[in-house]
Amino acid sequence: MRTLPALLLAIPVLFPGLAAGARSTAGIIVLSAPVPPAAANPKNWPLDQMASMMRTHLDLTLKEGVAQLTGDYATSVSTYEQVRLEILQMADMLSAGIMAQFPSMFNGSLSM
Repeated sequence: MRTLPALLLAIPVLFPGLAAGARSTAGIIVLSAPVPPAAANPKNWPLDQMASMMRTHLDLTLKEGVAQLTGDYATSVSTYEQVRLEILQMADMLSAGIMAQFPSMFNGSLSM
């Protein structure tokens, strides 16, 4: 059970460039990007919405990882499904923002 905390604590050592954007919360390293992705498209990716989605994604991913590492496989599987659905919602938000930012690049069809 010491593998995950050891790995999280090793992140600044393994990736020194990330150390400046990392802070410790309850013994867990939390990384933050130097420039939030919302800054690339603030009109279509509101910072509060993007931050909320990313926080939810990270919280669910951590819950899934802890459940897997502690042998709580039922919780791991059910949480994985929550992560999967949540990341699809995030992809939809990001895609919609790109389409809104560059409408002339899209023909209005969402099919591929």
